[in-house]
Amino acid sequence: MDIDIYQLMAIVLIILVVAAPCVLPFTKSVSFEHKVAWFFASFILSWVGYFIYLSVVKKELKDNGGLMESD
Repeated sequence: MDIDIYQLMAIVLIILVVAAPCVLPFTKSVSFEHKVAWFFASFILSWVGYFIYLSVVKKELKDNGGLMESD
């Protein structure tokens, strides 16, 4: 399995984009309870957004006979 530098950069970028909203509350100087609440809110909302995306893509694939339309 040979990983190209661009694939590695894409993986790192995706991890940072997904992890950043969950980690950033811990860098602020507010109480620990607020940090934990913001962490869980960011984590849960990211999954909600992912499921919304999946439902839209599945509906579009079903409506187009399995083909995605390009812009």
